[in-house]
Amino acid sequence: VMEGKLRHAERLSALGNLAAGVAHDVRNPLNSIKLLSSHAQDMLQTGGTEPAAKSLQIICNEVDRLEAIVSGFLSLAKESQLHAEPTRADDLLRECVQLLQNDADQRGVTIQAAYGAPDILLMLDPRQWGRAIMNVLMNAMEALPEGGLVQVHSRADFVTYEIELIDNGPG
Repeated sequence: VMEGKLRHAERLSALGNLAAGVAHDVRNPLNSIKLLSSHAQDMLQTGGTEPAAKSLQIICNEVDRLEAIVSGFLSLAKESQLHAEPTRADDLLRECVQLLQNDADQRGVTIQAAYGAPDILLMLDPRQWGRAIMNVLMNAMEALPEGGLVQVHSRADFVTYEIELIDNGPG
């Protein structure tokens, strides 16, 4: 049993090292794409066309998402510790929605939010929790056609804090 656990740990370590290597190799071209896109955006602002500028903004947004994925791969190579702290859950949820609002507007998706637990403090890691919320919201927006709707609701009672995410997509 101990030998089996040791082999399993070695495989996980090798996987983490592989993920870190791939992430490092992918990060360099992403940086180039982001810099060139940003430079092209700057050039278009002095007399370019609106569709081209919008396309370049989408490229920059997608590179940002890929960089977040690469960072996730890098985190596989090291142990992750939670840094829980008292956090107003609705404030963090509102921040996530606001961060994605521009992307939603570009996709033609409406986000409606109702925050029903403004005074609730939770012990959580705001970075990890925010990343999870952002991922779920992005998945919902990506599944929606133009004109889609994502609804975000929070509520709490004496025991639980709940977040409900509803979209009108085909899934």
